[in-house]
Amino acid sequence: WDFFVLGITCAFDSLCKPWHKTNANVLHSTTWLGLRLDYAMTPIWVSHIRSMKAFRDTETSIQWQADRVNKTWVHTEILQIMQTQSDATVMTRLQMGPTGLQGRASDDERSNASLYFKLTVNMASFRCWYMLTYSEFAPEQFAGILSTDKQMSLQATSRIKETAELLLDAEAALADPTHPDRLAP
Repeated sequence: WDFFVLGITCAFDSLCKPWHKTNANVLHSTTWLGLRLDYAMTPIWVSHIRSMKAFRDTETSIQWQADRVNKTWVHTEILQIMQTQSDATVMTRLQMGPTGLQGRASDDERSNASLYFKLTVNMASFRCWYMLTYSEFAPEQFAGILSTDKQMSLQATSRIKETAELLLDAEAALADPTHPDRLAP
């Protein structure tokens, strides 16, 4: 088990340096690290498996990319990570029983809950920052218009238009030294 935990820690160290540093105190604080990581990471792992399956053919691959740009990951990953904080099965397996809900939590339960909540919030935050690069920047942003969901496709088109207008405004401000956006208030 310790080798498994060490392997996960090393993987996070090499792949997610900022996330790892943020959570270093959480990751090394107790012996049930593996369970915490498993419960908190499961939505991301499930999403990764779905991604791998989506690449089997072109149509599902295009829809997967459109969904990613249109932020479906907020529901399939971020919301799921945060929901583990109130999942009865997860709380029981992490030895955080219902006594905490009744105001009778032990010091260990409060400490475990605090550490798990920090882990999930930090993980969700990191994942948001990571995924925003796919939904907010070109050229990835353009894939959103390929969605089979017409409403999502129209929203993606609006976001692209807003981004283009913002860039044109920024160029105008840079070209004109008297532009109101360049003047100090």
